[in-house]
Parts: sequence; structure tokens; C-alpha cells
Amino acid sequence: MNKLLTALALTGCIFNISCTSTAQSQVQNTGKNMINLEKTRPYCIGRYVVDIPVEAKPLKRFDQYDSFIIKVIDNATRQDFDAAVQKRKKEYSEYDWFITEDPAEQKNTGRLTKTLKGKKSKDQGSPFTVFGFILDKNTLFLIEGNHSDTPRFTKESNEAMQHLIKDLRYRAENEIPKENGQCIYQGFIKDNDKIFRYSEQSLGFDFEKYPTLVLRFKSETTFDVVTPLIPRIEQNLKKAGLGRLIAPATIRKGEKNTQHLTGQEWISVQKMTGKNGISAVWEHVGTTRKNQDPLIEFETDTGYETQENKSASLAQVDALKLYESILKTIRKF
Repeated sequence: MNKLLTALALTGCIFNISCTSTAQSQVQNTGKNMINLEKTRPYCIGRYVVDIPVEAKPLKRFDQYDSFIIKVIDNATRQDFDAAVQKRKKEYSEYDWFITEDPAEQKNTGRLTKTLKGKKSKDQGSPFTVFGFILDKNTLFLIEGNHSDTPRFTKESNEAMQHLIKDLRYRAENEIPKENGQCIYQGFIKDNDKIFRYSEQSLGFDFEKYPTLVLRFKSETTFDVVTPLIPRIEQNLKKAGLGRLIAPATIRKGEKNTQHLTGQEWISVQKMTGKNGISAVWEHVGTTRKNQDPLIEFETDTGYETQENKSASLAQVDALKLYESILKTIRKF
């Protein structure tokens, strides 16, 4: 994903020209924070742990590991496992699609596992589609990816899939692993880190009592060097001719290191129809091509406007308290 675009999306106020005339660069204290910042539970995203207030509700996650997208079915049974396998087999029995590999299912440390591989064309050079299925403790992991038919990429994809089949297990959502590896939703992938593996995870939270408040996290092991947050946003603003539009809406920006990680932050006012919200974005860029030090982004956004909610539901000063209280807990496990 283009990290410049991601950063611009996180600071959504810059796309609204009216922000320059009405947004205020100072924090407005208009209420009392009713979120209990002392009562939290841990969540694991990629290689990181963060403590989130218990009243926050986790949203749907996205998990990519190596070239594979991993989805999860909760409260799954053997029948769900069989149905998922048969669904793919049926798909690849129609049109000109066909299955190329269909090994027998296996039981591995109490987990039921299977893989499939198919093609959508008999043309030379057409890619393979790869599927993996893991049933562990009533949790079904559905793995999907593809690779070209060259020997190199076939070998790499086979190794990556077998790694998941062997090392992906169920993990309770608030369990923090004590061994080396990576968290996904309801799962943990044990890894010795001898091979670089691209990964990307995203996780969000909302709050029933604060409908315009959203917390967003993203973790990514990066292929290429990533420009730090502030110069990246500034460069993109300059390219778009928007540099002068963001300044009046900025509350603060600069280096922001914690006890655990180095990073940068950019906090700005989010223009809303009613009372304005804020977007507080922090990022640790990590180390390129290093599994143990992924990029991690965190945003506290109180400007999530809908038809029903057009005014910030949490005071700006209290949103910053929430942001600071969560930020200091982001750490590697």
C-alpha cells in the first residue's frame, strides 16, 4: 500500500478546503472524559501489543502474511471445514478452471489441515491460486494467495504455505504469546525469522457511547524504506498544492518517542458540521525487511461523521488523553 496515501487518508481534514476558515489549532476542552483509561485489556497486532479500554469494541480485522490473505470463521465445526474445501473444489470444476494439487488432509498437533492448488486457465504462464484450511479449537482459518508458474515463485509459495500449515494455531483474542512470531485475528504464527515475510495487519475499535470516535492500528513489515510520517505528509501536500491548507488545522506535530518505540506524530483538527473532532496520528516506521521491527501506525479519530452524528462525541482534550494513554502502551511482545 502507498504509505503517502495512507498518511493523507489518516489526516482527512486536508481534503476539505473549509478547514482553513473554521478549524482552530488549539485544543478545545468541552467536557469530561467518561472513558475509563485504567481498565484495559491487551490486544496483539502483528508483533505488537497495545492496551485498549475495555469499553472499546473491536472491528473487523485484515490480515495478510507473505502473499496470503487469511480470514477466520469463529465457532467453526468439521462440517464448516469440509464445506469450505468443497466450495473451492466446486469453483475449480467449472468453466475452464481446474485443480492441480489436492493432497489428503492431515492432522497436525491437534489441528486439521488441508491445501489445494488450482488454475483458471490452461494457458502457459497462467498463475496458480493456492488455498489453505486449518481447523483448530473451533476456529477455521481460510488462507488464499497466488503465485506465478515459475520454479522460483512456486518453491517460495510452497514453503510459505507449509509454514502456515505447520505453525499457525488458534490464539484467544487477548492472549499475548510468549514465543517468537506474529499475531493475526484469533491466531498466532510461530516464526524463527530466518526468512523475511511481508505482512500487513489492520485493527480498529469504536465506542458505543462515542459514535464519532474510532481507533485505528496498522502494522506492516515493509519491502522498501519508508519516509517518516511528517516529511511524507508534507511532501504529498506539496505535490498536491495543499501545503497552506493544513497549517491552520494543525494542533501539533513532531518527534514523539515513547518508553518502547521511536516515532513521529501529527495531530490536527477534523472539521465537522457541528463541534470539530481531532485526528491524532502516530507512527513508528520500523526497519525495512526486518520481521522483528515492523512499521506500526496508530490513530485516534473523533471526527467520524455520519448522517446521525455530525458533531464530535468526545471533547478534544479528552481525545488527546485517550490517545496518550494508549500510545504509551504500544510495545513488542
